[in-house]
Amino acid sequence: VDLALICLNITGYNLGTYLLQKRILPVKLILICGGAVSITGFLISSFTTNFTLFIIFYGCIGALGCGICYMTALVVSWEHFPARKGLVTGIIDGSYGLGSLAYVQIARAVVNPDNLDATIDSGQKDLKYFDDRVAKNVPLMLRILALIWAIQILVAVVLIHKAAQVAVL
Repeated sequence: VDLALICLNITGYNLGTYLLQKRILPVKLILICGGAVSITGFLISSFTTNFTLFIIFYGCIGALGCGICYMTALVVSWEHFPARKGLVTGIIDGSYGLGSLAYVQIARAVVNPDNLDATIDSGQKDLKYFDDRVAKNVPLMLRILALIWAIQILVAVVLIHKAAQVAVL
C-alpha cells in the first residue's frame, strides 16, 4: 500500500512537471486537473465500504493528484524566485507540513467531537479501535476535508501566475 502511494505520488510529480515544462498545459489548468483528480479520489473514498477500494481512491488516486499539484507549485515558484529556490521550497514544504497540524484538528472535531477513547480491543498490544459513534463520522470528515482542499486549490489557481503562460495546444 505504501509503495503504491509513493509511486503514484512520484508519478504525479513527474506528470505535473512534464506538462508544465513542455508547455502542454497552462499552470492553472495543470493545478485544476491535479486538484480534480485528488479531490475526486478523496470524495469517492468517503462513499466506499470496502477497504481495498478506500485505499485505491484515497491513497492512490489522491496521491497522484497531490503529486501533480505539489511539484507544479514548486517549479513555478522556482521560476519566480530563481535566486531563492531553497527559501521558497522551505516555505512551501513548511506550509505543507503545518497544514497537517490544522487538518488533524478539523478531522478530530468532526470525527470525535465528544473526545471519546478507543475501547474496542484489537487483539494487539496497545492497539484499540473506536466504536461506531466515532467511526460513523469518518465519511463526513473526508467530505468536509475534500471541500476545504477544493477551496484551497481554487484559491491557488486564482493566485498562481506563470510568467509565460501558453494556450492549450
